[in-house]
Amino acid sequence: MTTTTAPSPPELQNLRLEIDGEIGKRYFAANNVLKIKLFNRDLQLVFSDDRTMIGGHAVHGSNVEKALAGRSLSKFETGVRHDGSGSRTLEVYVPVRVGAGGTDAGRAPLRYFLAGVMMCHQVWCVKSAAVADVRLERLEGEISGYVAQGDSPRKGGFERATFLVTVDSPSPSEEVKRIVAQASDHCTAFVTFARGARIELTLMHNGQKIDERAYGGS
Repeated sequence: MTTTTAPSPPELQNLRLEIDGEIGKRYFAANNVLKIKLFNRDLQLVFSDDRTMIGGHAVHGSNVEKALAGRSLSKFETGVRHDGSGSRTLEVYVPVRVGAGGTDAGRAPLRYFLAGVMMCHQVWCVKSAAVADVRLERLEGEISGYVAQGDSPRKGGFERATFLVTVDSPSPSEEVKRIVAQASDHCTAFVTFARGARIELTLMHNGQKIDERAYGGS
């Protein structure tokens, strides 16, 4: 997602070419990326690897709008095709800034950092669920980081992060808690973050809060 100012058509074309050069299709296979889309503040799709989709709009209340408000989210979907078919994929919504004409702010790498922690954790949730035969009908995450201030010994880094994990599953709550706990113990990005700052994880199962716990940050 992007929060650019509205560039003129020539500027927009140049911006698309620049983005193509950085994240073009030739890099997709190597990084297991199936599709990428960038939206502006007006929820309009301004960049996609599929040019026929450019110009469309995301709906209000969507994860696109939430990302444009500064939130990092992810969820598993059945596939990237419009009819919902295809292999299961992880959709990630991250707020970014792409400079246009030198008038906008640069990229926000800390948001990518947090999104990486969230994605790693969700991959481990899926792995743990597969081993334990726990069916995941929905898996979504939302993560926010808080930078240390004042006299904190962690000043210059993160003080803590809040991480909301939402699962819909017919499996018992204790089994869902177990696979999320296993993911928290095995995800390298999650464990590394917790060594330096506290992660406050809240787990929702079928609309009900079933667990709250803090990792690291001692």
